[in-house]
Amino acid sequence: YARARRHYERGFLLWTICENELNGSFTATNLALLHSSHGESYEAARWGRLAYRLSRRSGNAVGVRIIHLMNGDEAMREGRLDAARANYEKALRFEIAGETPHFRGSVLRRLGSLLRRTGNLDEALTLHREALELAVETGEQRMQAFAVIEVGEDLRRLAAFDDATTTLVDGVQRASMLGLDPLLNEGLLA
Repeated sequence: YARARRHYERGFLLWTICENELNGSFTATNLALLHSSHGESYEAARWGRLAYRLSRRSGNAVGVRIIHLMNGDEAMREGRLDAARANYEKALRFEIAGETPHFRGSVLRRLGSLLRRTGNLDEALTLHREALELAVETGEQRMQAFAVIEVGEDLRRLAAFDDATTTLVDGVQRASMLGLDPLLNEGLLA
């Protein structure tokens, strides 16, 4: 982690010297994600703000989407559900239709989980099914496993127990085959 951080910071300095805001925005985004993944909220937010500004100025839509996703995740962890929802919705708005189905599916899953947490179970199920459709279209097995578990959890909470059981068993089998232990545990608990 320390070595990666040093390399990213050095890279960011070089991009700044070269006045290359586009590559600087990608590097700042990576620094924000690196700090976020290590629970360093202050540094993640600091780099995130810089990455967002540079991404907007340089036309880096990918960076803008990632920062909104990261901010949404941070807000979810802190229980700031309105801020999380706003960031997830902004991340979706910055996507060009069909450009990044994997990213879109990830955001839809997170937004669906947020809606389930706030009691909007039907809306959550709709978003999770949409994420599953995207995963099937792209053939992305991991994304499918995550989406299947989410759909199963929605069905369980909607008291559609037969459908929930069938869906969750499918999700557990997928998670097991892919070695996704945390997801496997989540599916088994549900």
